[in-house]
Amino acid sequence: MREAILGMENKVKDLRDKIDEIDLKILDLIQSRAIHASKIGKIKKESPDFNGIFYKPEREKEIIDRLTKKNSEPLRIDNVKNIFKEIISACLSIEGELSLLKKIILGALLHHSQKVQLREFSRVSRWELQILALFLLRTLLKE
Repeated sequence: MREAILGMENKVKDLRDKIDEIDLKILDLIQSRAIHASKIGKIKKESPDFNGIFYKPEREKEIIDRLTKKNSEPLRIDNVKNIFKEIISACLSIEGELSLLKKIILGALLHHSQKVQLREFSRVSRWELQILALFLLRTLLKE
């Protein structure tokens, strides 16, 4: 009996070790993606016709659609969408750094929107709330 438990524990440990290795590979790939996003941000900022908007909803949709079509079990499509929306969000935050004042305002808006999300919109993604907060921020700064 004890040997069976030890055998199971060893199998679990081996699988967890493999997961840890995969996690490191995923992190390296996400870091690489972020570096490329940062380079894109610099190129956009240097463009004479840059309007200050880094987020392109059609680009996000293109990415999500392409990846969900490639998806297979065990992840559900919603899982893939949520994972990549978070990755895209993190890379966008690197691509277009905000000034301190904008970060403070955006932080307050995000804090409020997260409360609203918890209360009323439990299926709304964090990225969708960030887009709403950015829209509100732009509106406030124009006034």
